[in-house]
Formats: sequence, C-alpha cells, structure tokens
Amino acid sequence: YVHPYTRANFIAICLYRCDGTHISNFFVIFAYIGIQFRKNAFGHGTQLRGAYSNLYLDGCSTGMIVEGEATGSVSFQASNVVAFGAHPDNTTGIPFRVSGNNSRIDISCLEASNCGQFAVLIEGTGNIVTIGALRSDGWNKTVAGFPAMWVTPGNTLRLGNEPTLENGNGGAVRGSTGTITKPSTVTL
Repeated sequence: YVHPYTRANFIAICLYRCDGTHISNFFVIFAYIGIQFRKNAFGHGTQLRGAYSNLYLDGCSTGMIVEGEATGSVSFQASNVVAFGAHPDNTTGIPFRVSGNNSRIDISCLEASNCGQFAVLIEGTGNIVTIGALRSDGWNKTVAGFPAMWVTPGNTLRLGNEPTLENGNGGAVRGSTGTITKPSTVTL
C-alpha cells in the first residue's frame, strides 16, 4: 500500500519561499513530483531564484514543475537534469513543465525521456525557457499524439542545439503556436 500511495502523492522537494536555493547531486525515484516550485499564502516575494546541478528525477510522474500559481516569477539555472517518466504505466508523465507566468529558466542539458505525454510543456504566459541540449527517448507513450515540445502562445522556448529526439510513438516534434527559437542550422 505504501508504494502506490507514494507514487500518487510524494513530492520530493517543494519550494515556496526559498529564494537563492542551491541544490547539487540530487536523486529521487518513484515520486509523484521530483521538484516543485509553488506559491502559498506566504508567497515567494516577487521572484524565486536558484541554481541546481546534477538532478536525477527517476520514475516521477512529473520531474520538475513550476506551478500555475507561482505568478510572481521563478528564475533559475540548472545543469545536467535527467527526468524519466513513471514506470511502467506512464500515462501522464511530463518530465519538465512550466505552468506559471513570467519565469526565466535556463537549463544547460536536459534529458526528458519515457514520457506519457510531452517531454517539455510550457504553459502560462510570459515564460522564457532556454535549453542548451535537449534529449528525449520515448515521449507520447500513450500514443495519443502528444508532441515532444508544446509551447503555448505568449511563451518562448529557446533551443541552443538541435535536440536529440527518438521514439516519439507517432507524436510530432513540436506543437501549439508558442515561439520556439533555435540556431539557423537546426530543423524541427
């Protein structure tokens, strides 16, 4: 009974008013959410900033999420982030998701694999997310047509290099009408 409850409810790290956080060499497995940025009655001021490196978020339904209520802006830099979706029945997994507003997020290397749905989902409005190197092996595990990258209007995803995208189970590479910028030598 513990394992199913943990997979449905466990949030490994939840950051509310934690400006200036630094997390290095973090591993979690079988959590509902690996790392969550939120806002509560105490808020996070006008901006929540941080720096993160070597994050391994294994078997999580959602690896890293900036929640919709975090409207005061989240700004962080991360390097070497690996987020694998939940095993074995991954119907909702999204390794990297932004649903807040006005966030500024830079990730040097992101592997977002074994996804039930999207590898990267950017919602809300006014968000700018930069990913230097994106790799996804196995998104759209539900075979419901989810693209690897979904960016809603009013948001920008900046890719630094051509992403390595394999085994999309029939899902497209990109979707929605948000802005995805990339080097001129990269085709999507």
